[in-house]
Amino acid sequence: MNRYLIITERTERFNPDDIQGHYEHLDQLKKENRLEMYGPFSDSSGGAYLTAFREKSHSSTGRG
Repeated sequence: MNRYLIITERTERFNPDDIQGHYEHLDQLKKENRLEMYGPFSDSSGGAYLTAFREKSHSSTGRG
């Protein structure tokens, strides 16, 4: 299983009104085991997501 750390930064386009829906979406991904953990940075400059994916074999992709 491969794990990936995704780091995000807030930009000038950040809209605080989107936070509630964003967290609802992340909670759903966590329930579906598509997201291991997530959270904001303590300085509110962005956040991070930890995901895990099983690597597909060539036979399941139709190649090789």
